[in-house]
Amino acid sequence: DHFCVCVGVGLASSRLTIYRRAQTTREREREGLSPDSTQRVRALAHTHSPLHMTTLTPTRLAAGRRAPPPARPSRGPRGITTSPRRRFLTRPCRGFLDGLFPTPTPADAASTPAPPDPATLRTLQPFPRDLTAAVRAARTAAKAALESGATFVEVEMPSASIASVAGDAEGVNEMNASASLLRDFLREWERGGGGVRVFFPDQAEARIVQAGRGADPAAGSSGVVATFAPKTHPFSVDYLTTPTPFLDMGLDLRKRDVVAAVQPSDRLLVAAFPSFNVNEFLAVADLVAGAPDTPLLVFNGEIDRVRSGYYPALFYPKVAAAGARVLPKLTTAFYVHNFKGSGGGTLFRCWPGPWQVLDARGKVVAVCERRPTLKTVALDVLPAAAAAARRKVV
Repeated sequence: DHFCVCVGVGLASSRLTIYRRAQTTREREREGLSPDSTQRVRALAHTHSPLHMTTLTPTRLAAGRRAPPPARPSRGPRGITTSPRRRFLTRPCRGFLDGLFPTPTPADAASTPAPPDPATLRTLQPFPRDLTAAVRAARTAAKAALESGATFVEVEMPSASIASVAGDAEGVNEMNASASLLRDFLREWERGGGGVRVFFPDQAEARIVQAGRGADPAAGSSGVVATFAPKTHPFSVDYLTTPTPFLDMGLDLRKRDVVAAVQPSDRLLVAAFPSFNVNEFLAVADLVAGAPDTPLLVFNGEIDRVRSGYYPALFYPKVAAAGARVLPKLTTAFYVHNFKGSGGGTLFRCWPGPWQVLDARGKVVAVCERRPTLKTVALDVLPAAAAAARRKVV
């Protein structure tokens, strides 16, 4: 009995469906639509694409009829409608996502690394074998860049060894190494009789590099060498920020006017490793904007953090605005960035030569005229070079 009832209900439902479809077809034929067009519309009824609904909607066969109603607005990504009346819902979402993940600038041919030809290889600056050679090459490149008219120059190199990356050595040891490298780097301007003002990150560090500091085993702190002790150099030692308990939270309550510290006799400003706090980079940006007539050289400033979006614009709007304002003026005179791992390598540049990508063996695998992104080098160029080397071995 139950089976018969189910079969009867199914047949009745099928006959009712056929009757409704036939009735709908007759009604649409009376309104002036062809049966074939009706079938096409029914076949596409499950889609939500406005393109299909506008291009395949059947045309009226009789004149004087009203046009079919417009298609419903399509659904955008993540279920957000693209209707003009509700488009305001997408703006906060897009602003939030753009702040977290800024859209990268499309790379052009000049910033895309490509394998060098033999003629280019013969003209490339050789990679330094140690930090002594690196400082010597950086000194020559920076001086040439400044003499060519550059007013904002970058010098970036490892501090522990030529193959190290940031964090390989203990913090105080890296500070000692960077200060020693800077002191050796500035010997070219020491012969000129002064006129160089060196800005250290904060007032405490400026005092330590002049007086030194002993080791504190109880606190796990190493000693700091007085690299810029008084009467041992003709430079003016200065600082960018004044340390406060709130500085680590990004609040510079005792912000210093670094532009007022620049004197008319200064012919070169040097910012020494301003990379620990974002306010140090903001002070560097103030020097670029407030003292445009005095060249500024940044030594080991780790500007890649600002350049690569390490500080999201949503949470660091001042850093993003300062980077957009001053980074286009930056000239990289000397640059060494190492990549660790099985497919590691180095991104290297010595002004005025092109950018070079070296694999783990020190072989130049790609060159380009403009700075490539670290992401491109790490995820595209070096893995491709490592894969090609493995294929040759096999």
